[in-house]
Amino acid sequence: MRLARSCLEASAGLLLLLAFSGLNPSHGSLTVINFSANLVPGSCDFELDIPKLLLDPVRPAELIASRLIGAKKVELQISNCNVSTSLRPFISVSGNGQNLGKWAFRDDATSTANNIGVMLVRSDTPPDYSHPALPNGGKVTLDTSGAVVPDQTLTFYAGLICGTTANCRAATLGEVNATIEFTLNHP
Repeated sequence: MRLARSCLEASAGLLLLLAFSGLNPSHGSLTVINFSANLVPGSCDFELDIPKLLLDPVRPAELIASRLIGAKKVELQISNCNVSTSLRPFISVSGNGQNLGKWAFRDDATSTANNIGVMLVRSDTPPDYSHPALPNGGKVTLDTSGAVVPDQTLTFYAGLICGTTANCRAATLGEVNATIEFTLNHP
């Protein structure tokens, strides 16, 4: 987590400063600096309503450019957050994939289909291809009403795309697998 890295950087900086303060005792003066810090834990519990989302099989005739095919809903439930809203927390989305006119998640090592991937959309209603696709590294802001992040449910839809006309023509049938990770983050 980013917090762990920030804490390590802060610790390294503190040790460095304390080491420098003791380097020059020959000047005959001593300056004492007192430090205090509050380390804020940053965690939430995540739970998907469907741990493994299986999309319906797709026939070749359904592979049409600029179409989101067979989108299914998945909900990410966020609870027990102990992150201050002043940290501006967000969920980052990550996973392997490729750009097919829009970002499509797919694991090349385990997928046998080509030029087909999974488009992920953050939406409370069923989307179509015109909706923005969440890419690798995409961010989803959390509801931050109050002093701490409240329990909430984020709705996503995942469906297959081949993207552009050229990609759809070059698509080959087979299996598409994708792994998508959700991580709590804050600047």
